[in-house]
Amino acid sequence: GKTVAALNQLADDENLDLEASIAKVKNMGITYIHNKGALVDGNITLVSSINWNENAIEKNREAAVILKGAAIHNYYLELFNRDWELGRN
Repeated sequence: GKTVAALNQLADDENLDLEASIAKVKNMGITYIHNKGALVDGNITLVSSINWNENAIEKNREAAVILKGAAIHNYYLELFNRDWELGRN
């Protein structure tokens, strides 16, 4: 809650095209989300199991890949958009 509120406040203060939300996974038809990722510039896709904290990076065996190409980017963008809509309602 606090991180989402802080991100949304920052977006409002800085007039950024950004919105944060906590996913309602039951609405998405799943029980847990572990993968992380990023979609960049319509061409770069990060798919990762790494929690974005110091402990995960220094003490866990994690994996991540960076993929380039519009086709894979668009595939994950469609998944994200579907999950974003289902997870917010």
